[in-house]
Amino acid sequence: MKPHGTMELYAAGANHSLQLHFAKQEHIYQGDADDLWEFTCLFRHRDIHTIRSFGSHTIVYQKRNNRFIARAGRVPRDHNALRFVDENIYRTFAKANNEHVAVYNSETATITEYATLSDLLRDLGFHYRQKHELWEDELVKEERDQNRRPSSKEQFACDYEHYHAYHQVIPRPTEISKVAYTGFPDIAQLLAHSTGFAALSSTGEVYTWGDERFVGCLGREVSDECPAQYPSPVPLLSQLPTGPVRHLSISPTSSLLACLTAGNDLYIWGDPRQLPPSLQTLFFDERRADDDGHDYNDGPVPVVITDTDGNEVDCIVDVAVGTEHMIALTDQGEVYVIGENWCGQLGLGEEIKWVTKWEKVPLSLDDGGGGTKKEIKAVAAGPWASFLIVGEEEKRM
Repeated sequence: MKPHGTMELYAAGANHSLQLHFAKQEHIYQGDADDLWEFTCLFRHRDIHTIRSFGSHTIVYQKRNNRFIARAGRVPRDHNALRFVDENIYRTFAKANNEHVAVYNSETATITEYATLSDLLRDLGFHYRQKHELWEDELVKEERDQNRRPSSKEQFACDYEHYHAYHQVIPRPTEISKVAYTGFPDIAQLLAHSTGFAALSSTGEVYTWGDERFVGCLGREVSDECPAQYPSPVPLLSQLPTGPVRHLSISPTSSLLACLTAGNDLYIWGDPRQLPPSLQTLFFDERRADDDGHDYNDGPVPVVITDTDGNEVDCIVDVAVGTEHMIALTDQGEVYVIGENWCGQLGLGEEIKWVTKWEKVPLSLDDGGGGTKKEIKAVAAGPWASFLIVGEEEKRM
């Protein structure tokens, strides 16, 4: 019998790196696991709160003290190094698809952006040297016979099968590539998209910055006063009809950004050119279509979800964005999805490859044989996976 108050984590999607495989015996499995085409219960715990899903691994935290409780998949060495150095930073850091990394320091009200994760690690006093790197002051630079057999040190450091070690020596890094943005108190969320970042304050202010070539991801105009590279507010999100923004959802591998207001309205913005056709439809506005029949909004736009009868679905309480899909949760506990399903991330089965309109996911939550009613508390998404956090149904007046 399950202990009272147990929560469950369901998931669907890519499992090529065992990122959905939470069994303790995962280290004995040498191959890739099958993708999950329908939402499946992965594990149970008394307190499941936060899901951080990366391309090759998934980390789960509980609400109490934000403690780590579970891990699945193959964790890259730089991620392991950051967890070793500072678990608190690892839990909240944001890494964009262009390799830039951002962290927030609440004590100094500062957002710091690094060129790479290695820069962040070195700023924290740690450097993990990749095996192909070789500092120039560690080799005696002299003319060598091209046919000379490499030393064991050179072979280990530079993978001598592909190039000669003494042609690949690099200077030992001395400066850390970073920039600090000060004056940002009470940042509640810091997230990355494919070419930049977005931050949400506790008062509902949304700040964006990144590559100016993808201005759609900024959701705002770029000017000398509000450059693309500096965190600046998104004016269209500052005075919404149903209140301020309370939640952001972004994927570091996508050009789609989403937010929820205090009144549970859903808004999106981004760069449709970088999205699959199944998600481009979210931006299309027939009233503004040109002669070719295509026009995309260049700022945040409201999203309306309708059921199979065409009725509008009210009260979106949670939303999550993946690389090529979205998942939304209503106050009635219903789950809607849209986008690509090439590895099962929509949870609609193997026959469906994509959906261009919001589709309700048929769900059957396991009560564990105890007769306890279950409900979905929250949704989350990884690049190619979707997650449901399930708990006991709350009694409502």
